[in-house]
Amino acid sequence: MAMLSSRDGGHVLRFLLLALDDVSGVLAIKISQTTAEFSASEAPPDRHQLTELPEFPASTPTFYVHDKDSKMAVQTATTFAGCGEASAFYRQELRGAGWAPSPPDEDPRRAMHLYHKGPHIACVMVLPDTESNGSTITLLHKTLQVK
Repeated sequence: MAMLSSRDGGHVLRFLLLALDDVSGVLAIKISQTTAEFSASEAPPDRHQLTELPEFPASTPTFYVHDKDSKMAVQTATTFAGCGEASAFYRQELRGAGWAPSPPDEDPRRAMHLYHKGPHIACVMVLPDTESNGSTITLLHKTLQVK
């Protein structure tokens, strides 16, 4: 994950760039925060804060950021579990909670998976963590503003 930030008065724009599981894709996310929110999110969180999605057991949160206006949040965590185990956990937990995969015939071998439930969208990406020999889990939750 790469991150760029730009300050404009009392706000900070963050751009998160997530490399997908193939070399041809990058997911770009724009988050707008107040300078106070930005400062608070600079340190690793002491607990999982993305309450809309399940917490992978024995994972350690490393980053959390949210944008109140766009109703979007991103959280990363590390675990000693392998990518397959973490991906299977989220697939089972989200489907069991009524989340539908998008597309419906998703390939379980992919690193990134999208789900939807009502006005909510979730993105789950699990990639190898070379430092710990485990996995890095990136979760994104967005509530769509349907008018």
